[in-house]
Amino acid sequence: MNGPIESQSHQIKADARKASTYTLYLPQVAKGKEANSPTPTPTPASTLEIELPPTPEPTVILKSASTIKPTSAVIAQEELVEEKAEAKGSDMEVEICRPVFWGDRNQPEVALTFDDGFSAQAIQTTLEVLRANNIQGTFFVIGSQLKAHPDLWQQAVADGHQICNHTYTHTYLSSLSGEEIKKELARWEVAAGEVLGEEYVGKMKQEFPYVRFPGGAGHNSEGVLEAVAEAGYRPIAWSQETYAAVLKSHDLKNEAVAPIADEVRQHTVNAAQNGAIILLHFNSWDTLYLEQIVEGLTKKGLTPTSVSKVLD
Repeated sequence: MNGPIESQSHQIKADARKASTYTLYLPQVAKGKEANSPTPTPTPASTLEIELPPTPEPTVILKSASTIKPTSAVIAQEELVEEKAEAKGSDMEVEICRPVFWGDRNQPEVALTFDDGFSAQAIQTTLEVLRANNIQGTFFVIGSQLKAHPDLWQQAVADGHQICNHTYTHTYLSSLSGEEIKKELARWEVAAGEVLGEEYVGKMKQEFPYVRFPGGAGHNSEGVLEAVAEAGYRPIAWSQETYAAVLKSHDLKNEAVAPIADEVRQHTVNAAQNGAIILLHFNSWDTLYLEQIVEGLTKKGLTPTSVSKVLD
């Protein structure tokens, strides 16, 4: 604001870098005048001089976040994820695929599927049992766990198993936007390409482009299903599982593994029917008696195989 009123404001004049005398101008208020009267006539101001010691000039060091540069490998990976996500362009027409819960119910086959991939021991046990019984299954592996156990997953592919998308971080897809879903799936593809090779990822996307939603979240969401379809995937659900049916009712931290694993065995065999898609996890409870599960299914006249086989 300009004008005579400026002479009534408090003013401090000083050079902060050296000793100086600060002059403080104190406004004079004319007697009988209201403080808010329009444009008061300025009156002479009295002055008060204060001698202050020199004030050192502060030194401020700012480190800009922009100076911390990501490595070239990180940049390349982020760019690849962006490219893969954008390549699925939402402007193209796609056919939305509903989650698949069963295979061919007229055929005596069941799909053995295993999720996540946190336990190296459980993965090793699964590979040994399936190899001994000449069974090829379908594994829905979290992207971060692909990197955690690369040798085991490479062996799984060599044994003929299908390794498919279970997202990179195991995030519930119903909590993400369409673009975030595509980036999550694309990030898994980057990890799979690093561990299993780009040729494998290309084959998977062409021959068995399966994705399993973490927790089944998004099975009934049109937005989720549309984003997954735009990313080129077909959602695979399950006919039966072991967590809600068995494990959830136990204190897994304190109870012995074997009795719970035996309950898992009984439930898995008893519930199995033609065309069932069986959901197991790479954990000790689901894999400890995997050999007995395979034997039980075979005795019922059911052939354990992959998702692709029960969908043919």
